[in-house]
Amino acid sequence: MNPLFERDAFSVRWLDGALLISRGPLSVLVDAPPNTDLGADAGRVQAIVLTSGRMRAIGGLLPVLASLEPYRLQDAAIQLHFPLGEERGAALTEAWVQGWPDRYPLTLDAEFPGGQFIACGLQFDTMPLRAGDPRWRDGSVDDAVAVAVRITAPEATVVWIPGAAPQSGLGRMCDGVDLAIIEVGMLDWPRTAERWRLSLTDAMKIGANAAELWVVGDDGSFGPGEVN
Repeated sequence: MNPLFERDAFSVRWLDGALLISRGPLSVLVDAPPNTDLGADAGRVQAIVLTSGRMRAIGGLLPVLASLEPYRLQDAAIQLHFPLGEERGAALTEAWVQGWPDRYPLTLDAEFPGGQFIACGLQFDTMPLRAGDPRWRDGSVDDAVAVAVRITAPEATVVWIPGAAPQSGLGRMCDGVDLAIIEVGMLDWPRTAERWRLSLTDAMKIGANAAELWVVGDDGSFGPGEVN
């Protein structure tokens, strides 16, 4: 299921853990989890925005880069934006450049968490998240550099909050937006770990003042019922 939000020339499509943000003929892919399938939209993607270096955000990055190649001219670069302090996405793109040379160029931009940037004419405002990666050997959780993004177009404003722990400011980020997309915990995590993920109840409170709310699971599901 790939739910679609549309306002005139602007659209947002849920891709089982990624977002495809389109305006007119151009698209931005936000995150690239494993098995990201752009299908017929691959030719529209001009930029990729990563919200973290966790597997859920970058596990499908190399296959995505490969899927874009048939649509790229030799000198037409793809913009890749990633949070400053999180280098795993950049390391994967370096593997692409070094392992498969003479493909198409990539432009890497490390964005300060809490800062603002432009991609394909869309304004991205970021907010640092309290987020983590599970460490299964000892049942702990490592801190992860991660951001939420607020995407502003003339037609609509959208917020994407990927896997985060409860923290102040998330509700304010969603106030008055046309669409809030909030990820909640569905996958198993170490039970001994402190609660690092939003619950369905958390998401409903955070997105209460958005015109439309999508609650999605960190397993790629849309509209989860039971939440860990």
